[in-house]
Amino acid sequence: MHGAGNDFVVIDDRSKTFAVGDVARIQAMCNRETGIGSDGLILLQPSTCAGVRMRFFNPDGTEVSMCGNGARCITRFAADLGLVEERVEIETGAGVIEARLDEDRICLRLGEWQEAEFDVCVTEAHRLDLIDTGVPHAVMWLDDLDAVGEMELDTVGALIRYHSFFSPGGTNVSVATVDEKGGVHLRTYERGVEGETLACGTGALAVARLAVLRKKSDFPVVVFCRSGEILTVDDEAGFAVLMGCAVVVNKGCWEDGNRL
Repeated sequence: MHGAGNDFVVIDDRSKTFAVGDVARIQAMCNRETGIGSDGLILLQPSTCAGVRMRFFNPDGTEVSMCGNGARCITRFAADLGLVEERVEIETGAGVIEARLDEDRICLRLGEWQEAEFDVCVTEAHRLDLIDTGVPHAVMWLDDLDAVGEMELDTVGALIRYHSFFSPGGTNVSVATVDEKGGVHLRTYERGVEGETLACGTGALAVARLAVLRKKSDFPVVVFCRSGEILTVDDEAGFAVLMGCAVVVNKGCWEDGNRL
């Protein structure tokens, strides 16, 4: 599945039989050259406090607490399985969130906005805004995103992601700009993926919130992703809201890479 171009392997694990500790298998499935290929792996599991539970694993096998685009995909997946109709609560590592299906779009009502830090000088060359939107994000504001090449973003992203300031867990790193209409254009280097992804839901939440706090934009904020897809971020009584698509790309059975 993909949400705004952020793609995932999504598994029905209501039986809770998937070996979550099998890092090698998760890495193999997410590998784009020799596996299925994805920005992460998501398990749909039963929950004791919500309608369903989402567990999210990065391509390197590490589990993280939240993924905005992934949460929309798990909502669509649960609906396709007949588990939900219009609304569902989802248990995540960052808490219980609410999801609503609206035709081809899914609206997530997440947690309360966290405090932000501005103009943090992590290195002499990089001044960053910091905010946690379920996972930590460091944002660098630029005048022109097109001036940043893929290799350059990977280099700068890795430098900041692994900087001792963010140890031990590291951070996601975004570069963003705001256009004359208040729309935010976003590119993100994601930890765990260790590279740029075509979209990042928690990154969209981060740049939208920061743009509003910096008085560069107003809610609802339109966020333009690297994929060309659009996400919408809003505020609902102090709670973060993320809206966008969730699409089934293909269905199949994983054979653990065995060549028959």
